[in-house]
Amino acid sequence: MPTFIVQPVNIVYGEFTPVVSSGQAIGYGTKWCVIFNTTQAILQVNHIGGTSYIQPNSADVFPVMTGVYPTVSVPNVPSVPLIFTAPGNAPLYVGTITTMFFDANDPEPGGYPQTLNPFASGGLVIANELPPTNDSTILVPVGTNQLVFSAVGGVTGTLFVLGLTSSHTYYNGVFTAGTSEVIQVPTANNDTLFGIATTGITTTIYAS
Repeated sequence: MPTFIVQPVNIVYGEFTPVVSSGQAIGYGTKWCVIFNTTQAILQVNHIGGTSYIQPNSADVFPVMTGVYPTVSVPNVPSVPLIFTAPGNAPLYVGTITTMFFDANDPEPGGYPQTLNPFASGGLVIANELPPTNDSTILVPVGTNQLVFSAVGGVTGTLFVLGLTSSHTYYNGVFTAGTSEVIQVPTANNDTLFGIATTGITTTIYAS
């Protein structure tokens, strides 16, 4: 049985991200972890056994040692796909990962690598708890029909959502803690990259 499942961690293009957020404690004696890559990117995983890669929308198992956890990044390849090219200096969020840890009493988890269906359980977290003041670019899966912006912290702020392919403004207005804004993504607009600007509100974004 898994001993601990961490909250979704944002993967930002050009950054190395620990699979365990600061402030989270993992129990002593952890030996394995399974990383669920729900992004559209091949991810590089640096772990105690070396360097490995996880395909988009898949999960795989890696060795760990208590206190020494993998870091994840989008590999810097010579020709960056256009899908990972964002305008300006805003960080590009390519999606999230979730990690499940197993302790030394468990055998190595079997059945991996495993293909994931990004929309199998409904809404897919594509950006978790963006900070209250944040300009960013969000990559959403092809086939997304709607985006749900949930205000999870703060009091009252603003939200601006721009489709970077269509230049269509999807939302520009007040955003209040404890509420959600649902934005329909018409197929005709053909948007997979969105410019997001928030003030005063911590935001989590889901695609479905």
